Amino acid sequence: MNRHCFLLTAMTLLFATAPIASVAADTPAPPPPKERKICRSEAPTGSIMVRRVCRTKAEWDAINERSAQNVDTFKLRRGSGVPTLPGS
Repeated sequence: MNRHCFLLTAMTLLFATAPIASVAADTPAPPPPKERKICRSEAPTGSIMVRRVCRTKAEWDAINERSAQNVDTFKLRRGSGVPTLPGS
């Protein structure tokens, strides 16, 4: 009798918690927060019209990195005698 009560209690707990666990697993995770945009005002070369450019921090960091690499490349080529511009 004692053994049957134990089994009945164990089965009740097992079946009572199973639906709760499956409901929790079925709910979708919340979407990750969107990255905040950072806006800058830029005037393209040869234009007096200023335009607003908005990008994420990661995009601005990539642009700044490419610009720094271009400046370093220009400095290296300028001192080595290699032409820096086509036709130079």
